[in-house]
Amino acid sequence: MKITCCIDHLGPGGAQRQISLLANLLVQRDHKVTLLTYHDNSHFASQLHNRVEVRSIQTNTWIERMLRFRSFLRKSKSDVVITFLRTPSLLAELAAWPNPPFKLIVSERNLYPNEFFLWRKLRLFLHRLANAVVTNSPIVLEQLIKEAPALAGKSSCIKNGVDLEEFEAAPLKETETITLLFLGKYRFQKNPQLLVEAAASFLADHPKEKIKIHFYGENYFDNGAPTALSATYFDTQRLIDLCGLGDTIKLHGPSSDVTFLLQNATALVLPSRYEGMANVLCEALACGCPPIVSSEAINDGLIRDGENGYIFTSNSAEDLKRTISRLVDSTAKQREQMRLEARKSAEEHLAADKYVEAYLKLMKEL
Repeated sequence: MKITCCIDHLGPGGAQRQISLLANLLVQRDHKVTLLTYHDNSHFASQLHNRVEVRSIQTNTWIERMLRFRSFLRKSKSDVVITFLRTPSLLAELAAWPNPPFKLIVSERNLYPNEFFLWRKLRLFLHRLANAVVTNSPIVLEQLIKEAPALAGKSSCIKNGVDLEEFEAAPLKETETITLLFLGKYRFQKNPQLLVEAAASFLADHPKEKIKIHFYGENYFDNGAPTALSATYFDTQRLIDLCGLGDTIKLHGPSSDVTFLLQNATALVLPSRYEGMANVLCEALACGCPPIVSSEAINDGLIRDGENGYIFTSNSAEDLKRTISRLVDSTAKQREQMRLEARKSAEEHLAADKYVEAYLKLMKEL
């Protein structure tokens, strides 16, 4: 089959990682794959198979982007178009109307709680132009069908996949220092300040504990200059400085070696205010790095509190502090057992072969 995968860019995000993985897996099964973007961020480009054709539509206006996106897809002679994220899905649906020359699979990876009501209704209505709507979580699928019952017959769930060879587990070298890792965009949704607040409170009560916290993520700088989306990054840094934690907590840009970071961290912290099936959660499990996740971060039962990770009450710095205490108070043997359970969870539920086979099965059924 000839397949075109569409996303906004190839920057350091979970959806971008997932669509890059899918493109690689599809060409490995001898399908012809084009990956279409419209923003210039190529973080994952070097990780694509050399048979994945990457095309980018660079425009100055939304109308021009819509027209060029439509032109490209309608001339592509694709058998199937697969889109991740809201705007790429909308653009592909408009490209398919009124007489689609391809089968279209769109995605709903997160039903954003603060999304403008009429905009959301319009988006979900336009999903009727698609042949299939895919979520990466049964919970999001349930929410989707509740909001748009007309999509029930064409909606399904395909969970994220992980390359278990690239993201492999490694024994943690035990030291006196607890290393906590945050991997995610510096955005309101990801709630990075909550981890700073919890760490400050914990260290105030336990000043002798040795903890290091490293944040890695897209900080929305343009050639070194801040953009309109940089506010959360600066707010987080200001809070670190205010708490006097500059030697304990470090903010970094995105990393190209996430596997190394996860293998060498005591735990991953995901304090999101809301979240679909976070890709970094899956990668942490695969690397045997126990996640500490907010109760609002959908994990579909993957995380079993106290067994392969921890769950704390959403947006509660006090509960996150108590959870950090549980980790610090655990023994080296308990932490190693938790790492083994984390890896086992990934092997059972997140293997890349299951991921691509689910998409291939869906495409054959269209």
